[in-house]
Amino acid sequence: MLRDSIDYKGTAVGKLFRRFLFPTVMGMVFSAVFVITDGIFVGRGIGSDALAAVNLTAPLFTLGTGLGLMFGMGGSVVASVNLAQGKRRVAFVKNFLTFFIFFFVELSLNESAHL
Repeated sequence: MLRDSIDYKGTAVGKLFRRFLFPTVMGMVFSAVFVITDGIFVGRGIGSDALAAVNLTAPLFTLGTGLGLMFGMGGSVVASVNLAQGKRRVAFVKNFLTFFIFFFVELSLNESAHL
C-alpha cells in the first residue's frame, strides 16, 4: 500500500506535474473523441439540424460536467479532512449538504435553460 502513496509535500512540483500530466491529457483526448464521434453519428444519422442542436448544447454539457466535478471533488476533500480528524458525523453532514447544494444549482440551471 505504501508503494502507491504520493508524497505531495516532499516531492518537487515538476515531478508531480509530469506524473499527472499524461492521465489528464488522455482524459481530455478521450473527451474530445467522444464529442467528435457523437457529431459524426448525429450528423450522418439524423442530419445537420440535429448536429447544430448538439453543438449548441455541448457547452451546457461541459458546464454541468465542470460543476459536478467541482462540487464532487470539493465535497470529497472536505469530507476526507473531517474523516481524518475523526469527525464522522460532520463529514456526513457536509457531504450531504454538498450533494443538495449541487442538486439545487443544477436544478436552477436546468429551469433557467427552459426560459
